[in-house]
Amino acid sequence: MLFEQIARNRRHTIWLLIFMAIIVLAVGLVFAWAFGTDWMWIFWLAGFGYLAWFYWHSATVLMKINGGRQIDEKSAPRLYELVTELCLASGLSLPKIYLLPIDCPNAFATGCDPEHASLAVTSGLLEMMNDEELRGVLGHELAHIKNYDIRVTTIAMSLLELVRYSGWGLLIAGLGLMSVKTRAGIIKLIFWMIGASLAVVGGLIAIVGIPLAKIAFFAISREREYLADAGSVEITRDPSGLISALEKLKNDDHQMPTDDAATNAICFNAKQGNWLMKLFDTHPPLEKRIARLKDSAS
Repeated sequence: MLFEQIARNRRHTIWLLIFMAIIVLAVGLVFAWAFGTDWMWIFWLAGFGYLAWFYWHSATVLMKINGGRQIDEKSAPRLYELVTELCLASGLSLPKIYLLPIDCPNAFATGCDPEHASLAVTSGLLEMMNDEELRGVLGHELAHIKNYDIRVTTIAMSLLELVRYSGWGLLIAGLGLMSVKTRAGIIKLIFWMIGASLAVVGGLIAIVGIPLAKIAFFAISREREYLADAGSVEITRDPSGLISALEKLKNDDHQMPTDDAATNAICFNAKQGNWLMKLFDTHPPLEKRIARLKDSAS
């Protein structure tokens, strides 16, 4: 049951990543249709540059946003020893470990591969969970690292941001040019025509491309969460700790202090939206995660 779940989630993730890549290619073709093939190549080259930058710097950025402090065996012995124990059990290299001074019980892993990974845990999680529950949560995050989820999420996130920045950037630039005030009528007409072209293309990307990219990204995130839950059981050899941790989080109402989309997408404890926003949730409901864990244990 466990290995079937892992294989199914990996297949779904591959198809969703292909879908996101098609969206980015389609945005480039929109540039070619509106402005010529040169602008299509400029978009794709700029997108590749942004992807490369985000790929290598995402961990540093996320730790700075959340006030993370790197810890060692002396500064946080309980956390350090549990992570070390689980890394030995799973054959993983020890990631950089960060403690976040945040009351919300949470954790996340980031980086580009298992050899360059970072693991962050909030002070609220350490206070709420006993050792067995903490092992379950840490096993979940280490499974993200082991399964290269951190790489998949980083690439998918950068593709989403590329589409989003392209759409809103062109729309805002176009509206700005359309509102330029000048006494020279011909210059004003030129600005208006260029601005209208940019606004149409940006609006098209914003209305069609961004929602599709978001749905694909959030679907990828949900699949990887199920996979990481299964991976935690594989690492710890016991689903009860993770199940107990998820049960505790059902009654917790703390919120992460920073409303950062990148952090929210990779956090262990992501709050659920209303019935409409569930389409854009990055994590499956806690009840479904608990149910799957209980099914895999039976």
